[in-house]
Amino acid sequence: MENNLSFLMAKHNIGPSELAREIKVSRNTIQRILRKHNASAETMFKIANYFKKDVEDIFCIENVLHVERRRSNQKSA
Repeated sequence: MENNLSFLMAKHNIGPSELAREIKVSRNTIQRILRKHNASAETMFKIANYFKKDVEDIFCIENVLHVERRRSNQKSA
């Protein structure tokens, strides 16, 4: 999943462990996102809220919509 998380982390001088602790996810979750793996919608929103940004400012909007649709489909099944 394309994102600019590493840029934001560098700008705010925060490492993966600290970000993970602040938003209450595992460090491995942050590491996976930094390696461009998919993130859950919940995690994307937590990251966006932490940096006071819109989700679309951090993550590619097409990926955000894909994750949300998949999540909705899973709930309705």
